[in-house]
Order: sequence, then C-alpha cells, then structure tokens
Amino acid sequence: MALERVSPVGDALAEELQLQEVILFSAFQEMVIQDTSVDSLLDDLFMQDHMTEASERPSTSADAGQSSSSIPPPGDEFYCPICMESMPSSRKFGVSSCGHNFCLTCIGQYIATKIGENVVHVKCPEPSCGDGTIELADCCGVIPSELFSRWDVALCELTLGEQRLYCPFRDCSAGLVVEDGNGNGAIVEAECPHCHRLFCAQCMVPWHDGIGCEEFQGLREDERGREDVMVRRLAGEQRWQRCPQCRMYVEKSEGCMFIKCRFYATPRTKLIMVPDSP
Repeated sequence: MALERVSPVGDALAEELQLQEVILFSAFQEMVIQDTSVDSLLDDLFMQDHMTEASERPSTSADAGQSSSSIPPPGDEFYCPICMESMPSSRKFGVSSCGHNFCLTCIGQYIATKIGENVVHVKCPEPSCGDGTIELADCCGVIPSELFSRWDVALCELTLGEQRLYCPFRDCSAGLVVEDGNGNGAIVEAECPHCHRLFCAQCMVPWHDGIGCEEFQGLREDERGREDVMVRRLAGEQRWQRCPQCRMYVEKSEGCMFIKCRFYATPRTKLIMVPDSP
C-alpha cells in the first residue's frame, strides 16, 4: 500500500488561506451592517424633510373642502327649541332683549305668522319668556322685504296713535298727522294738504265757521249739515231765537217778549217772533 507524504508547507498555506477567509467574511458583515444603518438614517432624514415641507406648504382647495365638510366641534352648534334640532352657529338668531336663540328658518316663519295675524309687538317664542320682544331692526334679512315693510308701517301707525287722522271729506279721506301745535293748544281749524278744504280737527267734520266745537257737538245729527251750520251762524249774527219745542228760528218785528209760537202752540213762550199776519 502506498502512502502519500503531507508537506508541512502545504498545511501552513491552507491555514493562512482559511484565516484570510474568516477576516474577509468579518469585514463583509461589518460593511453590510454599516450600509443598513446608513440607509435607515437616510430614510429618517427624507421623512423629516417631507413632513417639514408639508407643514410649510399652504392649504389647497381640496384641503379646504375637506375641512368644511368635517363635523364642527360642539361649540359651533346650538339647539333650536322650535324645530328641536342642533344647528350651526351661522344659522342662529338671538333675541336681543332676552338672549334666547332660534334658527333663522323657524324665527322667520314665526314672525311671518304673527305679522299675518296683525300682531305688531312680536314676543319671544320661548314659552317661559315673559319680557322678550323681537325688534324690527334685528330682522333685516331674516324675513322678506315685503313683510319687513308691512311690519314697519304697522309700527309707525301704532306709534303715531291719536296723532293720526283722516280728512273728513268722503272724496278725499287722506291720511294726516296732527302736530302738537308748538304748545299753543289743540288744533281746531285745519286745512287738508291734499284737497285744500277746511275742517275741524276736533269734531272731524267740515269746518263749522261761527260755531264752537262744544256747541256743534251738542247739535243733533240732522242739524250738522253745511246748510244748517250756515243758518245757525246767520242766526247768531242777526240775534234770532229758536222755539224750545219745534226748534224753528224766529225774528221779532214788534210787540212784547211773551208770545205764542204759531208752529207749536205753547202759551207765553219767551222768544222773539214775527207776529201773525192780520
């Protein structure tokens, strides 16, 4: 049997090669670990730069749309006691005199209903509120302009009260406002600025010239005509007297003061009367 002889030089070379392989493998592993750390560091830096850029970039229209469609926080909503729903604060109407809040839709319908019922002073719709009143100035843009104007006119007429009157002539009937007369007392004789005819602002009739208001108001309805007033004024100028029974005017020509009315047989009636014809 033949035996091969191992050379000591070959064994030393093999050990040296094996040692170099171990050194190279260790160096390679260290390079891999370093490369991985570098990649992770680069990734972190990239993410930080991206987040910084996103925070500094102005919001786009898409971002604004997403923000507007998001659910508002509870502080931006309120509860309407009429429709019993939660509404955004942009739809809130507050009654300034009491502080109760309602949505614009409900308060607009409520005011329209009250004005349709000829209610001038619109109260707060809260049942437990006794002092709140809705002001006209707060409702501009809340109710239609036609309804706003109607409410405004009704408030003006109520404010004028007794200062508002109408021309007594049927073919005019213009609305008028009585001034205070600058402290000179009540206005009696007045002229309508529309038809330019005189009338009594106290009796609300065509002007009763020569007759005071108290005397005119003491007349019967059938004695207040224009012709009757003219006759009464003439009787005052001529100092005529009236029979206390038939109310006829008479004029004395001669004789005593105690006579008998020929229209109403009353003995010894004291008046001035024309004597009977012979």
